[in-house]
Amino acid sequence: MLNSTDIVIRRLDTNAAVYTIDCKYSPDVYFLNRTLVFFVTKPSWILGMTYYITMSQGVFTANQYCGLEAGSFGSKIY
Repeated sequence: MLNSTDIVIRRLDTNAAVYTIDCKYSPDVYFLNRTLVFFVTKPSWILGMTYYITMSQGVFTANQYCGLEAGSFGSKIY
C-alpha cells in the first residue's frame, strides 16, 4: 500500500490543518529536477497568523524525484 502523499499547511498556534494537497492527484504539484513546487489555490490565510508545512513520507516516493534520502517531516521545529 502506498504511503500518504499529503502536503499539509497548519496553523502554528493550534496545529490545525488549514490546507491539504494530495500529491498523488493534485494538478498543483510539480517535481522539477530535485525540487518540489506546489501552488495553493484560493488560500484563506489570516493576516498576521503563522503557518508551517508538513509532508508525509509518500510525497517523495520515487528516486527520480528527491532520492531515497527524502522522508517525511512533521515537526514545526527544525
